[in-house]
Amino acid sequence: MLNFNHLDLNLLIALDALMTKKNVSKTAEKLFVDQLAMSLPSIV
Repeated sequence: MLNFNHLDLNLLIALDALMTKKNVSKTAEKLFVDQLAMSLPSIV
């Protein structure tokens, strides 16, 4: 069973933007963060 107690809902916003833009650099620009900040959640 999945435990959603520690889910960061802000990551859903980032995922939605990434799926829309299909480009990490453009998504980072849209969310006003740098590319590294956009990439970090995917490796954690």
